[in-house]
Amino acid sequence: MRLRQRRIKKFKLYRAGSIVRQLPEGIYLKAIKQTGDMVNLQGYAQSNARVSTLMRNLDASPWLELPVLIEIKVATVNNVRTNEFSLNVKLTAPKQTDGADPKAKDKKA
Repeated sequence: MRLRQRRIKKFKLYRAGSIVRQLPEGIYLKAIKQTGDMVNLQGYAQSNARVSTLMRNLDASPWLELPVLIEIKVATVNNVRTNEFSLNVKLTAPKQTDGADPKAKDKKA
């Protein structure tokens, strides 16, 4: 039973790392909350464009899908104007087709 628990924990940490690797420069997370297969990300961004880039990066990940922006608003942090955001993204298992590597991207010949 403990081996199964360790594997589940390792899998969850891998997926959390998958989210962190998608962060573009200028995005700072303040909270990550998982409820079932949905993850809520809250943080600050230097611009709305950075949030858009984050959402595209999350959507391109084999472990994540369907990013939805909940809210973005102007905020002041340490006397600096920034954008505070909240978004949801769904966790998913990579889809394997024909025994292909799930991390491999489509390659054009």
